[in-house]
Amino acid sequence: MLEENVVSQAGAKHQTTPETEIVRQIVEAGYKPAQRDSLYGIVKEPERVLAEYEAALQAARDASAADAANPVRVGASPSPAGASAD
Repeated sequence: MLEENVVSQAGAKHQTTPETEIVRQIVEAGYKPAQRDSLYGIVKEPERVLAEYEAALQAARDASAADAANPVRVGASPSPAGASAD
């Protein structure tokens, strides 16, 4: 605990890996991910973990597609309500 406090006070940022990234790496390595407790008992079945991963992956794809469909123009500013573009 002392080391953690010293590191934090020195300005280090704690980084964690998102669960979806861990699951992606497990799947790409050819294994089935399962959430386990400290005695290695399965807490969340592999099918449920994979289903949640697939849902998160699809949500990311949908967000990416939405971003691609609505590009932001650099330097463009929204026109005020009621203003005409003459």
